[in-house]
Amino acid sequence: MKTLTKTLLMATTLTLAGGCDDGADLNESAEFGGGDVALRPGGGGFSGISLNGPVLNVEEIPAIFDTKKGFHQRSVLVKVCLTIKDDVLCLDEYWVDQGQLWGRKGSMPLFSGADFVDSAWYVKYDADDDGVPDSSFILRINHMDERPMPAGIHYVYDFVYNTWEVGGLLSSKIEQSKEPIYLCEQDPDTGSYGMTAIRDMDVDYKTAEMLDRKNTITLGCVAGGIGKAPTWNYFHHLMGSKAYTTVIQMIRADYCGDNLSWTMPGTKLAMRDKWGFVDSTDPSYKLEAIWEVGVGAVCVYKPRHADPTDIVSHCGMKLCDASDDEGAWGGQFLTQNPT
Repeated sequence: MKTLTKTLLMATTLTLAGGCDDGADLNESAEFGGGDVALRPGGGGFSGISLNGPVLNVEEIPAIFDTKKGFHQRSVLVKVCLTIKDDVLCLDEYWVDQGQLWGRKGSMPLFSGADFVDSAWYVKYDADDDGVPDSSFILRINHMDERPMPAGIHYVYDFVYNTWEVGGLLSSKIEQSKEPIYLCEQDPDTGSYGMTAIRDMDVDYKTAEMLDRKNTITLGCVAGGIGKAPTWNYFHHLMGSKAYTTVIQMIRADYCGDNLSWTMPGTKLAMRDKWGFVDSTDPSYKLEAIWEVGVGAVCVYKPRHADPTDIVSHCGMKLCDASDDEGAWGGQFLTQNPT
């Protein structure tokens, strides 16, 4: 795991319910809405599981792009074009830095953040998954928000698409609409349809593991764990991919680190970590599990929607003691079940 910067060591206490309103009780427990987690052992989705990713009508797509125009995750990002004062500028380079989109065009000043509103992302796509792009579509950003968090700014980009701009094999699956359609479902906690942009991170959709990959932009829906984690003060660029994976495992109650989710929508959860990003724990709550980066849960006590003996049997792990803390097991995160 990457060494955490000093910025992350700020002690912070906040609710884990993504995007709480100003003035919300910062000590209340988290409540994950229907867009965050689901009881779906075995999953669904385009490659056997679902991480509540972006969807073109009925086609769940991995919005993970190689910035050098390489074929990756069934897609080629052909170009990104900005609209600046009615001029269309197709960028020479584009990347993410600390959650913000950046771009370069010749010797012009760099573009960033809100400059990407009204941008168009031209994508070639492999709809039948045979390794050859057979379809195309255009993603457009119609809005951007900046949401201050204790460890940094969470930039949220709303991506939409027009059904009539979907071509090739994929077009046969698309129900036509006269209006632009959001790429993501609405997040029940924040009301956002937006996406988080993450630099140099890939996703293994078979294992739900976050991986390091250079020259990569990953777009994660705020309604799903990948894009939602920053709303709880967990940022990939500060934590690294392994710790980010563990955060998503906790959200989804993936105790064994095998991509099986043992929870249901709307289930409350409290947690803390050894770095002080988040502490929403309460002495009246029950210990749920202790988690180790790169492993998953190392022990469970009161899991969310399962008998602890089932988890222990399935994962081959041990039961925690009710009074255990992270130090007792060498873990980095602790979760609590409020009920």
